[in-house]
Amino acid sequence: MTIPKETLEKWNALRERGDMILLAKKTGVNRTSLHHIFTTGECSVRVAEKINVFYKSRQNKIKSITLGDPEEE
Repeated sequence: MTIPKETLEKWNALRERGDMILLAKKTGVNRTSLHHIFTTGECSVRVAEKINVFYKSRQNKIKSITLGDPEEE
């Protein structure tokens, strides 16, 4: 399948150092293949779903971090 461009851009925006190692363990795909996925957007539905779950979790964690004034909380 071809991952939609918008999804691939979001994954790359959320990507951090060490993600390829974590994703390799979660997906069962080697790091070279993962780099290929992130550059071409081509992979299986199974792998795309696992990567998407990984980055949705990261996005939720980022959203939970706030830097508001303690008096506002």
